[in-house]
Formats: sequence, C-alpha cells, structure tokens
Amino acid sequence: MIYFLINNNYHLDLDLKLADQLYDRDLGLIQVPYSLDVIEKNELFKKIICIDKKVDISIKKSIQNSLRFIKIKRFINKEISIKKNDILLIHTEIGLINLYFIQLFYRNGARIFLLEDGTATICNNNLPVNKSGYKEKIRTFILKYIYNIKHTQILNLGNQKLPRVNDYVFSGVIINYGNQINRNIPLYKLRIEKIEPNIEYDKGIMFFSQSLYMWFLSEEEYIEYIDKVLLNIHARFSPFYFKYHPSEKESVKNKLNSIIKNRYPNIKIIEENIIAEKIIENYPIKFVITINSTAALNLIKFGTTPIFLNNLFLNEFPFGEGEEFSKLLITINCMSPKNLDEINPTFNAFNKLIDNTDNENRLSIKEIINN
Repeated sequence: MIYFLINNNYHLDLDLKLADQLYDRDLGLIQVPYSLDVIEKNELFKKIICIDKKVDISIKKSIQNSLRFIKIKRFINKEISIKKNDILLIHTEIGLINLYFIQLFYRNGARIFLLEDGTATICNNNLPVNKSGYKEKIRTFILKYIYNIKHTQILNLGNQKLPRVNDYVFSGVIINYGNQINRNIPLYKLRIEKIEPNIEYDKGIMFFSQSLYMWFLSEEEYIEYIDKVLLNIHARFSPFYFKYHPSEKESVKNKLNSIIKNRYPNIKIIEENIIAEKIIENYPIKFVITINSTAALNLIKFGTTPIFLNNLFLNEFPFGEGEEFSKLLITINCMSPKNLDEINPTFNAFNKLIDNTDNENRLSIKEIINN
C-alpha cells in the first residue's frame, strides 16, 4: 500500500492530485493534524486514519507530554501493519509523530519519500548545518534512547533548531520547484500541469501574510512592516484582498484588522479558511503579493503574477531561510521588486516563461515510485 501522511490542508490538496494518478494502487491516508480539516471518507483511499484532532508540532512540547505520545504510539501500532513493499509519502520531518512514522516504515523495510512541503523543502534543506549546542544534543539523546526514535538528530539549521532524519532513510525528495538540496538524497521534480489562466481583473491583487514574527522578528516589527507596504501600494490595485496565514496569532490579526479598517478601507480581508488555490476561484486576481509564502508559488500555474517582497524584507530582517528563498527564485527566473515603487500593475516577474514544462527533466509520481 502507498500511504500519504498529511499535516496541513495544502498537503491534502497536492496529495489528492497525486493519489488520482495512482488510481490502480491501494492507497492509505494518515492524518496528523497541525492545521488540517480532517476528512473521514474519500473514494481514492482504501484506508483513512486520523491520529488525533490536534497534535503538537513542537518537539519540546511533545517530549514533555510523554504519556500522550505513548498512547498515540499504541493507536498507530494497532491501526497500521507496515509491510516491506509499502511506501510512505510524507511532507516533513518536523513533529514527533511524523518522526515515529518514518521510524516505523524504515524499520519494516518500506520506502520513504519526502514530498514538497511548500518552499520549506528547498529552503530548510539548503540551510548550513551549524554546530549544535547542548540543548540539541540532549533532545537528540532523548529522542534516540527514551523515545526510541533512531536515525534522527536535532540540528542547528540557520536560525532554527530542527529535527532531521539521516539521509539514508529516504528514497527520494519530490519537489515542484528548485534544482538542488544540500543533502545526499535523490531529488525528483514532479511534472507540472499548467492551468490556463482565468484572469478577469488586470489590477486585482491578494496579499498573503505569514507569521514570520514567530522566528525572525518581533510582532510589532512585523505589523509595522506590513503597514509600510500597504501604505505604499494599496491605492495602485483594485480589487485588493488580504489573506491571513492559518497560523497567524489572534493578537497580530486584531492589530492588523484595525490598521486595515482605519487606514485602507479599499482592502478587503478574506475570512475563508481555505487554501490559496480555492480562494482565487472566488476572488479573480492577476497579482499575488507576499514576503515568501508558498501560496504565491503555487498560484503561478493559474496564470497569476507573483510579487515577492523577500529581498526587500531581507534588507531589514536578514535570515538564512530568506536567503535560500532568494536562490530558489533565481532558479525559476522569477524577479522581485527592487523597491516598493516598482510594485504596480505593470510589474512583470518573468522576463522569460517559468520553466515548469521541461518534461524531459520531470516525472509523474508513478514514474518516481516505480524508479
């Protein structure tokens, strides 16, 4: 059986497309919710399970709640029996339950592939590995010898402390965008189906926010930065929509709501908690603007023009993941504005077409797993 393991709604959107290509195989869906609307039934999947309605993504919190982890392990072992010819398609190594599933499949001789987790797959897997401190070493020890999560380390990657499974565990990394990762794992690029654009408004734009203040700057700095951007560009586009990231803190949303309502009445805040690909069906736009959100990349195939603020943001708040994102944009020939004045309805992100139809270098999901 081929199992898909998902944590977020955007994982499910991609996996449903891939599962449809594997219609002749027995498929399973494992749901470990981080930000996920859990589904009970789907005709594509022979087996569907949900580990819990909400799990801790934080390794630290999961380690502290050992009794809950033991209970979840028992449930997993009861629900799933892994065979050597099974395959696990998983999006991220982050999270104790995800790590346990990787351990379980590897221990039983099954193949494991990392599916693209937005831009994080390229950006995080190209970060320099810095010297680990004693906290990372202690957590690695706890994972290995108390929780029996082998083949895994907590590493100091850029500005973050992240779990990383040893490269030999994976049979491949499967991506849409990017050309290389700084790991010894085979890299496969998915064949992308280009969707004919359905653009009705040449000046329509949607802003996708991100909770970068959780890692790289303070909440106040983030709010001030968004306010500065909106002040400069809000009058140049119409309609203008603003969409919060699902992980946005309520305190930040409340402050930005107040700013937008009082200073930028032409901007409409989108309340629907659905993925970007579904949102633009209801709100036709030509442009998407963000710092470095995956949503803007995913919408390129719909004919939208991405406006990435990443380079401008880095000038004020440098961080390693942002630098890797800049490199990713270069690989797909995507240009970013040099200043806020360049952000207008004449902005063109691509001097030449994005290289997403190079089928000689891309494979279907069936071709990858049969390789």
